[in-house]
Formats: sequence, C-alpha cells, structure tokens
Amino acid sequence: ERSTMLCALFYGAMLASNVAVWIMCARESGYLLISVFSMMGMLVSLLCSSLFLNDSIRMIQLPGIVQLIGASVVMCRHRRGLDTKLTRRSLILLIANTLAGGLCDFAPKLFADMNAGDSTAVYSFYCYMFAAAFLLCGYMSICRGNGRFQPSVIHRVFPFTCMMAVTQFINTYARTLAGGLLPAAQFYPVYKGLETILGVLMAAFML
Repeated sequence: ERSTMLCALFYGAMLASNVAVWIMCARESGYLLISVFSMMGMLVSLLCSSLFLNDSIRMIQLPGIVQLIGASVVMCRHRRGLDTKLTRRSLILLIANTLAGGLCDFAPKLFADMNAGDSTAVYSFYCYMFAAAFLLCGYMSICRGNGRFQPSVIHRVFPFTCMMAVTQFINTYARTLAGGLLPAAQFYPVYKGLETILGVLMAAFML
C-alpha cells in the first residue's frame, strides 16, 4: 500500500542518514560517546510518538526515562571513548546522529500503529531497499566529487556491509513487531536500554 511505501521511504532515508552520520561521528568521537548521545534519540522518538500517534507519556514514567539516560552516562563515563575532546564539529555530528537515530526508531512504530495491512517482512524489505539506494547514491556522489572510484575499498568493506545488512533487516523486523505490541513509553526505554548495554559490552571486549 501507499502508506507502507511512504513509511519505508521515510525509514530508509533516516537509516541512510544515521549510518552516514554515525560513521562520521566515529571518526570524530569515541564509540561510547556516540552510544550516550544515541540514547538521547529516545527522547526524539517519544516526542514524535506523543505528537503524531497520541501515545502519551504518563508522569510516573518520566523518572524511569531520566534514570535510564543517566545510567547510560554513568556506565560510559569512565570508559574509553569519553576522553575524546568534544569539538564544535563533533558536537554537531553527534546531535545530527541523535536526531536521525530518533526518527529512524520512530518509523517502525509509525508503521505498526498505522495498521497498513502489509506484513512486517514486506515493510522491512522495502526499508532495506530504500536505505541501500540512498547509501549507494550518496557513495556515488562522493566518488564523483573526488573524481575517482576505488574498487579496493568495496572489497574491504563488503563482508562488513553484508553483516550489517543482515543484522539491520532482523533489527527492523523485530523492532516493528515489538513496536506494535508495546506503547512508546515502554518500547523505547527497553529498546534503547538494551542497545546501550550491548554497546558498552561490545566496547569493553572488542575495542
């Protein structure tokens, strides 16, 4: 349906933006600092859900959300990655990543609440295709601007791209299903909390 395509197009654009900005953030800031700012994206998702889906947040839920954000800062404060000097450019990129990530998280919830009639798998497939198209167009634009195309770069990043594509499809599918079962005030804190915990564990053991 048209609504499914529009939701998938919106998600694809936000996902492509989030991926591109995240990579730029990784060059400017530490991984854990990105995780902390990504947690702030939950506020964007909650605000959009409240405005567009009438999924209001009760006052009793606000302290828990604040504690979750505070916990992410405490978990990361003494870890590598927060020692990076925060420049104006890195701050702008982190804020852009927060906004793009928050809108990207909001899109599956929007689709789930619209009850468009299409299956979650169909929606996830369209999201994947739109995101891939946006990223490919962006990469080709960069190559054209630099005046050169480097096949060796494609060969080096291809395994990581495939792994990311598979995990992102699973993430979109599961997130859309969960978004249809839980209200925003429960879904986003749980989702972002687990995401931050896993990010900290990965940073501790793999970085």
